[in-house]
Amino acid sequence: MNRRLFHLIGYAAPVCLLPYLLTLPAGGGMRERFPLLFFAVAVLALAGFVAGILWLMFFIEYRGVWFGKEDRGRPRRFEESDLPQLRETGLRLQKRLKTVTLYSWPMVLRPVLLPDGRRVFNVRYDFVSSVSGPFRLEGSFPETELIRGEKYCFHFRACAGSGEEELLFLEFDPAKRSRLSAPASKSVSPLDLRNSPAALAAVDSLFAGSGVEHQVSAIEFHARRKPFLEVSIFVVSPSGTTWSIRGESVKLAPGRREILHFRLNPDLSCAGHLKKEGLLRRLLTS
Repeated sequence: MNRRLFHLIGYAAPVCLLPYLLTLPAGGGMRERFPLLFFAVAVLALAGFVAGILWLMFFIEYRGVWFGKEDRGRPRRFEESDLPQLRETGLRLQKRLKTVTLYSWPMVLRPVLLPDGRRVFNVRYDFVSSVSGPFRLEGSFPETELIRGEKYCFHFRACAGSGEEELLFLEFDPAKRSRLSAPASKSVSPLDLRNSPAALAAVDSLFAGSGVEHQVSAIEFHARRKPFLEVSIFVVSPSGTTWSIRGESVKLAPGRREILHFRLNPDLSCAGHLKKEGLLRRLLTS
């Protein structure tokens, strides 16, 4: 479906419903006098209702796919043949942006068919910047100012080129209003960052030289007014000790498996809000 057809369905739905809404105040006598007219209006309203449902389905499915008002690209369903190109496009994009990425969420990719027959991908890339300063994707795209520790959402239209590492960028929007839907846009991201090398390195550095064995259970990004990362971690102290960060401390019993929670700044520079999981919560989650 292209943009023009999408808009036509959106306009047709309320237009078809309007005659039916206008006949609602009319009494039963008017409907008995003009049964054929009222039947035609009811059928038209049913068509408008179905068109409205279709428009809403397309809106949810294709939200964020189009870039500009003159974009003639057609959103497409995934096909099995897309998988190799999708994987290669994602890997090349990660390599292209690794210099400015501290940690990132899984990308969202949607296939789009261009008028010239090329099958490309719209990509949503959520990440936290590792640098502060201007960033330019390519000479043809505008420069974007990045701040270390800030969360960004870049939208691309790209495809893998003919070269081994080549990536062709057709569109780039660092502040797209109608975004591709992704879990990372929620206030608390359910996408676990415990596989992020940078986040794991920050956690490991807190336990360096302490003799406390630890295993990360979850690292979640909370996108609030002051964002932070919530870390849940299993710890075992063989001989028992008091573990502290930034003046906050908890006592660890010898040989007992404990669950700790603390927060990390988005730029992974410092930690705080250290606490031990309570007995009630452990019973409820066991």
